[in-house]
Amino acid sequence: MSPRTVGGDASDGNDASTVRTLITGMSAVGKSSVISELIKLRYRAIDLDTDEWSQLVPDDSVYADPTTLAPMDWRWREQEVHALLTGAVEDTLFVAGTSTNQSRLYPLLDHVVLLTIPTVVAIDRLANRTTNAYGQDPAELRRNFNYAQLSSHCCVAPRA
Repeated sequence: MSPRTVGGDASDGNDASTVRTLITGMSAVGKSSVISELIKLRYRAIDLDTDEWSQLVPDDSVYADPTTLAPMDWRWREQEVHALLTGAVEDTLFVAGTSTNQSRLYPLLDHVVLLTIPTVVAIDRLANRTTNAYGQDPAELRRNFNYAQLSSHCCVAPRA
């Protein structure tokens, strides 16, 4: 698949007038908070890191925690997220989340916004978060920061 061109591409099934933006970053960076604020501003904004859009699957990725006997990973439900992105009819659609399979959906996006915070801040937020328990388990914490460390060595090439 080729990256989605500005204004849309008739071959990808996308409405050329809809701008699709992914807000991504590691756990506790503030993706859900940004989505909540966008919703208050009356934008269509969806948190993909929920049971509706993600599922727990065996983790066969390079990010898997080698100390865990049967590592698992929350991955986006690709068919559902693909349908969401290609079926959008709003002027603007924001989605947020992080998944090891998210790059497969990049061709359907116009923008990818990466949120970052210092590791020490993320650890503190994860230890004290009340919105969900992800990251409080030591195995999840190790996986989260293994992913961050491996991901920091690559970049996303700008689109032409």
